[in-house]
Amino acid sequence: MATVLSFAILVLLTIFISLWAHKAEKSQPLRTALYVVTAAISVVILLIGITSAIINLTGSRGSISVTSGILVALAAAIGLPLLSPVRELLARVMPFDPRSTADMIGLSVLLATAVFVGGTSLFASSDVQISSVSVLELVSQAIALILIAFFGIGFLFERDFRSSLKRLGIQAIEPRDVWIALGVVVVIFIVTIAGGILTKVLQPGLEDQIQNNLGTMTQNLSSFSGALMLGISAGLGEEILFRGAIQPRYGLVFTSIVFALLHVQYGFSFTILSIFGVSLILGYLRQRINTSASIITHIVYDVIAVLLSLTGGGGGS
Repeated sequence: MATVLSFAILVLLTIFISLWAHKAEKSQPLRTALYVVTAAISVVILLIGITSAIINLTGSRGSISVTSGILVALAAAIGLPLLSPVRELLARVMPFDPRSTADMIGLSVLLATAVFVGGTSLFASSDVQISSVSVLELVSQAIALILIAFFGIGFLFERDFRSSLKRLGIQAIEPRDVWIALGVVVVIFIVTIAGGILTKVLQPGLEDQIQNNLGTMTQNLSSFSGALMLGISAGLGEEILFRGAIQPRYGLVFTSIVFALLHVQYGFSFTILSIFGVSLILGYLRQRINTSASIITHIVYDVIAVLLSLTGGGGGS
């Protein structure tokens, strides 16, 4: 129940920030207030990080902790997009509008999320407890991601439902394209298997723990219906958010980096690189066809991968 509540709070926060950012496009007072609040959050986090680092350096520890480093990086992730030269530079490699307040805040949120979630996961200790995922959590997560995608692009206050679907790339798909989407599943398996082999050969201990984590997370989904639920939930939620909402605004590569960081269980491994590769493939599919195609590929891959993992033959994304 706590997880569902967390997702609900996240959706409400998204609605608030998105509404504020979109309305600030045409209101100087709202735009100024948004800049001030965002900058203040960045400065406060930066001061906390620096203070923590100084205490660690001058204390018995004698070195800067991972937490201090993550806090400083988080402050930079939130604050740097506020600077026009930074946005102008990033806009050379990303398709967002550097003059748009909504795009600026979206970039801050994405960078902050990637730094916080990715950083804490990458540097997490190996004794972190992994809990199993319930069907309720899967469904609530999927609903939350879809709502975040819709409201993040301005649904209701900037776009109606039909134009939102078009912006997200959720459109009808030709039979030929369905076969292409299914064929891409094979390519994704090749990429993930290669990543798993490299991790197993070069980081055998980490590979075992990743597989143990996956087994623990999916132990409540040890059936075809459970695998189907996981596939549909992840495929719909993640594709509509990442490929539908984020990629058209911030580009294929940046979206894939964020996607990979948010899928890190803990520690760096070649599995992360394979997830990055999977995201590039799904993103390219979205570019060439639409988000509907990437949803089909993602769902089919995850269902097969989870079923294989239940028999000891692989893992999902």
